Amino acid sequence: MLDGCAGKDSAGITTGRLPTSAEESVTQTTSVAANIFIETAVASMDQVSEDGLRYEYRSKNLVMSVYCDEWDKLDKSKSGYQNATEFLQEAAEYFNEIARLTGKSEEYSEYKNINISFLFVDSTVSTTNRLPSSDGMYMADICLSIEYFEHGVAPIAHEITHTLFPLGISKSLGEGLPSYMQDIVSGKPAQPNYGIDADKLCALWLFSEEDKETVTEIFESTGDINNAIFKNIDKRTRAYNFASSFTHYMINNYGMENYLNIYSSMDPYSVYQEVTGQTLEELHEDWRNHLEQYKGKITADEIDEIVSNLFE
Repeated sequence: MLDGCAGKDSAGITTGRLPTSAEESVTQTTSVAANIFIETAVASMDQVSEDGLRYEYRSKNLVMSVYCDEWDKLDKSKSGYQNATEFLQEAAEYFNEIARLTGKSEEYSEYKNINISFLFVDSTVSTTNRLPSSDGMYMADICLSIEYFEHGVAPIAHEITHTLFPLGISKSLGEGLPSYMQDIVSGKPAQPNYGIDADKLCALWLFSEEDKETVTEIFESTGDINNAIFKNIDKRTRAYNFASSFTHYMINNYGMENYLNIYSSMDPYSVYQEVTGQTLEELHEDWRNHLEQYKGKITADEIDEIVSNLFE
């Protein structure tokens, strides 16, 4: 690290080796990401901004940054990053890959500067705030949970997706796409599924008599996710995973372009039928049938074991 950096505030923890059963559960997502990125080269020194407040990584018109004193106070031993440059460079790669996969590379290349700042907060919730942009400038703040970052499970690619795709009419679409990108682009264990195949999680909950009432509560009569559900952390986690699983299903079967047409629509429920030839209810039935093959693939005890190992 370079000396003479001033800035903001933060705290620390660990991550354990998953048992064999847990490793098998995360193989699918990690292997996908392995084909996208080569291991990020470790820089010998972090670059400091002109005002001395931030570590920065620049790539063409994209600037990723983090406050020096927030970063320096973090316990990075289990985070997966040796320095700020490694973290920021990986974040920039996520941004560029998500833009490429969604056909937004050209749109974002037209900005004079894209500035994304990472903040670290004492919370279990990570959030993204897109700031007013003008004169070719594009800005966003991403707040990551200190605890989750220090355990190496912060949803970084998820939150970066929110900078490109603000929440729209449908909460389930709005959280499904970022969760999909966390799996495909990053592949690292992170909220909401901690590297476990979302289809396995959803099959466990969807076909369980014990969870039937909770699952029913999560879905509205239209089949979308009820915003009130998001106030309960357990139900929110399940809702995110249902959204993720359905997004994987939609993109795998109908393609990214069609999915994004639905995502950006002011009336997504009618566009589902225009794009796929099926109503949302019919698509949900097909998705449920798809999940049948994942019944019994993972147990609640195995899920607890995976998550506890990540946080030990």
